[in-house]
Amino acid sequence: MKRIAHFFAALLVLMMGASAIAANKPKLAMEEFMVPSGAPGINLYVRNKHPQGVTKFAADKILLYVHGSTYPASTAFDLQLNQAGKLSDTTLLAGSDYDQEEENKIMVKETATRIEAQKKQQDEQKRAAEARERQARETAALTAQAARERQAREAEALAAQTAREAQERARQQREADARARAIGDYIARIRTKIKNNVNMPAEIPGNPTAVYEVVQLPTGEIIDIALRKSSGVRAYDEAVERAIRKSSPLPRPEQADLWQRTLTLEFRPRDQ
Repeated sequence: MKRIAHFFAALLVLMMGASAIAANKPKLAMEEFMVPSGAPGINLYVRNKHPQGVTKFAADKILLYVHGSTYPASTAFDLQLNQAGKLSDTTLLAGSDYDQEEENKIMVKETATRIEAQKKQQDEQKRAAEARERQARETAALTAQAARERQAREAEALAAQTAREAQERARQQREADARARAIGDYIARIRTKIKNNVNMPAEIPGNPTAVYEVVQLPTGEIIDIALRKSSGVRAYDEAVERAIRKSSPLPRPEQADLWQRTLTLEFRPRDQ
């Protein structure tokens, strides 16, 4: 009698729990399949009950009911207990968040995995951006260094070129000065020779200037004499012209390239 009482008490608790669950039970989906067996012509009937919308099922949350030889599974495990809406075993389990809890775990896990993947992707993007920025800075630094080195080389080249040009100008100036001195010495020797041949007339007022243009051959022989500016004293002009003719041939320069075909010579009676 005690066993019977315990059985009915347990059945009453189960029915009350089933009623409470039924009040808030989720909508269930039932799927039916015919799966080929290993024996020809025999298919296995499979019924799957789960909350609507649940699409992921963990391996440790799959409960398989297999009927015996007396009753089929649909009546043994998935049959309404009575007309009052009592639930079968499969309905009770399917509506008790048995699958929903696992799906929530899977969703949480997938969400965590997705967040971790996004964070990893963001970290990789950040590292890539930092690498690009670092490379850009290094490239800019190398470019700036190359520009500074190029500017330094150009400045050195310009300084060297300026120094060479200054040296060349100095050399040319020295040569020009040396040539001018050589020409001055050459003209001075000609004028000295001519002045030594001048018979100075008496009583020449002041120190007037007479300018002559003399044309000569490379050997110094004079071929033409022209008065370009008179001293104002005819006797002095004529005395200078006679002295020029008497001085032919004129002294030749020490350097052949200093020779001038046409000479312009100035004379003053009181110049030494």
